[in-house]
Amino acid sequence: MGARRARRLAQRFARAESAAQADGPACARGLGVTARVPSPTFALVNEYRGGRLPLWHLDLYRLATRAEIVAAGLEPYLCRPPGVVVVEWIERWMDQEPGPLAPGVRFRRVEIKTAGEAERRIVYEDFGG
Repeated sequence: MGARRARRLAQRFARAESAAQADGPACARGLGVTARVPSPTFALVNEYRGGRLPLWHLDLYRLATRAEIVAAGLEPYLCRPPGVVVVEWIERWMDQEPGPLAPGVRFRRVEIKTAGEAERRIVYEDFGG
């Protein structure tokens, strides 16, 4: 995903992608964050400031259920995001729709699917408003 597209998405929506396909680095670049953006697998969440909006990059791989995600203190990032949120393994939190969102919070679920060796198909659905 190009930085310009990521910037447009980041300005309007909390952002989540499926499984290991989240593109935190592209979203960070689109927001103007210059720091290195590694996967937060062991930390669960990495925070980046210094861009136009705060960016939180979550990785839910090590948490198997919604209850474990809540117990880890990650629910506020998923229900009332304080900026832009990129989530790896979002299916651990939601099946088809996100949990309850705070009034005014918009959520865009983005899936990047492999359509060929050098092709990707981006599918998204918006929630909230």
